[in-house]
Amino acid sequence: MATTKPCLLPYGTVSRVFPFAIVLAVASRCFASDPVSFAPKDLVLTHEQVGLGRTVEFGIRNNVPSTVELSKVQTSCGCTKPQYTAGSIPSDTEHDIRFEIDTEGKVPGDHMVNIFITLVIDGVSTIITYPVRFSVAGSATDSLGTGTETVTIPLANRSWPLTKYIVIPYAGSRLTISSPDAGIRVSRILRVQSRKTIVELSLAPTGFGPDYRSSLNVKTEFGERSIDVIPLMTNYELKDYYMNRNSAGSISK
Repeated sequence: MATTKPCLLPYGTVSRVFPFAIVLAVASRCFASDPVSFAPKDLVLTHEQVGLGRTVEFGIRNNVPSTVELSKVQTSCGCTKPQYTAGSIPSDTEHDIRFEIDTEGKVPGDHMVNIFITLVIDGVSTIITYPVRFSVAGSATDSLGTGTETVTIPLANRSWPLTKYIVIPYAGSRLTISSPDAGIRVSRILRVQSRKTIVELSLAPTGFGPDYRSSLNVKTEFGERSIDVIPLMTNYELKDYYMNRNSAGSISK
């Protein structure tokens, strides 16, 4: 493996022998801050540039006098698939790296993926991160129309508290669920994946209004919406429920 030789230019020699322009060129080459650079320096993609089967390309340039070995390319998201050829990148040359980016299932809005590039520079293995930013068309709040829309409560149930589950799509890192009635309580939050969160609810029979209708207010980092909570019973069950509720404060026969 070739090694990088330091650029040693004695001050007297430089001032007498080399023209000023050459000194600047040599100095900028010797004291380059990064062993490699990227073109473009920042990769930002619009929603027209991403999608199923779309291929994106960027270049990595070797700024050191010795050869750099490209060993591996990985990404932080399964939505990207790198396409590269491992091998040598000679000094002062650029090597192209391509990757496919599939945004299907991604919530509308801005996203970022990191490309992890493993290089061997002067015999030392180094991982360099190249961020890629992209956007998905639409509004993030559009996705909140899917998931659980209604929670039904079978009031003929004889086992309380009752457990119910709701699905919140694209909850992100911030999720708040509240209800105006004490009969609904969040037991636990199960994050199945980045695009789906399942919430376990515990429902008590005595913490609701007279018509037993209620709602859940769901706030995420992408928006806010309401989930209706409605009773599920026949007219006979409803009458029986109110009679027992007024007399004993619970559902029983």
